[in-house]
Amino acid sequence: MRHRDADLHDLMLNLRDQVEDLAGGPRRLTGLLDMRRGRRPRGDDGYFEQMTWCVFKAGISAAVVNRKWSHFRKAFAGFSIPTVAAFTGRDVTRLTKDPGIIRYRGKIEATVANAREMLAVRGEFGSFRRFLTRYGPAEQGQLYVDLRRRFSHLGPYTVRAFLRRVGEDVFYSHADTLRVLYRLGLIKSPRAPDPEVGQAHARLAAATPGSRVDEINRLVTRFGSGYELDDAICADVPKCHRCAISHWCWYYREVRTPTQRRDVPTGFDTCGA
Repeated sequence: MRHRDADLHDLMLNLRDQVEDLAGGPRRLTGLLDMRRGRRPRGDDGYFEQMTWCVFKAGISAAVVNRKWSHFRKAFAGFSIPTVAAFTGRDVTRLTKDPGIIRYRGKIEATVANAREMLAVRGEFGSFRRFLTRYGPAEQGQLYVDLRRRFSHLGPYTVRAFLRRVGEDVFYSHADTLRVLYRLGLIKSPRAPDPEVGQAHARLAAATPGSRVDEINRLVTRFGSGYELDDAICADVPKCHRCAISHWCWYYREVRTPTQRRDVPTGFDTCGA
C-alpha cells in the first residue's frame, strides 16, 4: 500500500495517539521521544574531536573514555587536524605505549586517517560543516553511507552517535523501525538501505511540521517494539496481515483487543509481512 503525502499527517497522529495511550499519557510520551543531542562544534577540530570520541567509545564504556579524555587531548595535540594528519607510524607506535589513552592500535591509526580525510573534506568543501549541509532531510541516509565510506572505524551505530553528538537530527534503522515502515508501504523491504529509510523519514517529517526526525524515528520504533510501553502494537509475532494504519491500526484492534469490532475496511492491500 502506497500512502499519499496528504494521508501521512493523519497516519502520524494515529500512531502518536496509540503510543501515547500505551506510554501512559502525553507527559510520559514526551519523555520517551526526547533524544538528547550535543552542541554543534565551532570548527572542524571540534567535529574531529567528537568523531574520535565515538571511534574510541565503540565497544567500550563511555565512563572509561571520559575518564581518559583529558589525556587524549594531549596525546592528539588538542585534536588539531593538520597536526594529527601529519602523524607518522612512529607516532602511532608511541601512542600504543601511552597508558593515558586507550591503546587500541587500529583506532589510533583510524584517528590519523580520519584527520587526513578531514583535511580532504576541508579542501573540497571549505569545512566539514559545509560538507554536512549538502545533505538535506531526504539525503540523510546517504550521509550515513558517505561518512562511513570516507572515514575509518565508523560503523552504522557509530556514525549516528557521532552526528547526534554534534547536534544533528538522526534516525536509527532498528529492525522494528524497518518493519513498521515496510508495512506502511514507505520502504520496499524490511531490510531497506539507509538512503531509502532516510527518504521515508523525510516524508513523515514533512507531513508533521515541527517534529524532528529523531522523534519520528523513536515513535515508529516504539510502535513496533513496545519498548518502554505496556505493549507492542505492530509486533513481529503474530504477523500483521493488513496495514490500514493510515486510519487506525487494525492489527492492534483485532489481535491485541479482540473484544472490539473485527470488521476490516476494504480497499487495503496485504502488507506481505
